[in-house]
Amino acid sequence: MQDKHIAFVTFVDPAAALTFFQVASYQGLTLNNRRLKIGWGKNAGPLPPALALAVHSGATRNVYVGNIEDFDTFTEEKLKRDFGEYGEIELVNFLKEKNCAFVNFTNIANAIKAIDGVKNKTDYANLRIAHGKDRCANPPRSGPQGGSSGRRGGGSSSQPPSAIEPPEDVANALAESTTPSIKEEAAELIADIPSGEVEASA
Repeated sequence: MQDKHIAFVTFVDPAAALTFFQVASYQGLTLNNRRLKIGWGKNAGPLPPALALAVHSGATRNVYVGNIEDFDTFTEEKLKRDFGEYGEIELVNFLKEKNCAFVNFTNIANAIKAIDGVKNKTDYANLRIAHGKDRCANPPRSGPQGGSSGRRGGGSSSQPPSAIEPPEDVANALAESTTPSIKEEAAELIADIPSGEVEASA
């Protein structure tokens, strides 16, 4: 809501919303040299069970398209056209040195539909289509901190960053998170929000 200088961040996991709220309230969160006011918004209600299960299994708004050998064929326009059949696309990023692209949808449900649908298109038969790490529409990282090795280091993997199996116990994984990494994730969530207030809702 740019006219009111506020934004709402909806968390899938209530524990993550509480952690974000506590860290942001304690350490503060600034944007454009202004401290943001953090508060609770109205509860958006529970996720549908199928969507919640998909999210906890690694589903994101970001679709990874791997094994691309011909970027003249798989252009931004083609990816937007083919994936756009399943919902609104925020943007398309390419990592040509890693032969892949990322298609960012505006919501997870459309990304799930797109993965199931695009896999059945003949043009995509030899490509790897999976969920990628949701980077809030920021370009994928490359170099030692990004690319296929993920954000926090790790060796090489033939899978996209978030196609690797998530931890079995999500609650324990959240409890093991360190404060700086939560703050870093929070900063990415609101990077494009104008100065003003941010309301967190679970």
